[in-house]
Amino acid sequence: MTNKSELAERISLAWRILRGKDTPLVRHVRREVGMVDTDVVQNLVNVTRVFCLEGYSGGAAPVAISMLSKVLAWEPIAPLTGDDDEWNDVSAFSGRPLWQNKRCSRVFKEADGTCFDVQGIVFVDKSGASWTSRESCVPVTFPYHPKTEYVRVEEQS
Repeated sequence: MTNKSELAERISLAWRILRGKDTPLVRHVRREVGMVDTDVVQNLVNVTRVFCLEGYSGGAAPVAISMLSKVLAWEPIAPLTGDDDEWNDVSAFSGRPLWQNKRCSRVFKEADGTCFDVQGIVFVDKSGASWTSRESCVPVTFPYHPKTEYVRVEEQS
């Protein structure tokens, strides 16, 4: 169940959406997205309406868009700390003592405290296909801001 504070926030947002007018950005999103994917037009128009309600200026909008893009992709925007409350026990799924970071699902911790990023290295062939393997794991020390190194792989004969 939603708590009263969250419910009040949602009601306030709904009221602001109902009273607001579509902006040029909303019309732009409707037109551009509609040209390539008519199934998601309304969803993205609604997201844009909310974004526009917040009144981001030309300077603040790119910062907000960058942050939103990261968090919508389940990426952290602040460095991982490695604190105990950042981990979920996934031992039941892995068959061995193992913890997965709650803020960044690609980071794991072993029973001995060793941490690694399973997408630290991504391999890319000349066609553009990419993959990870055991060699993709890189050691992690905290604070850690996840990053990926892309390594071009030449075909072997």
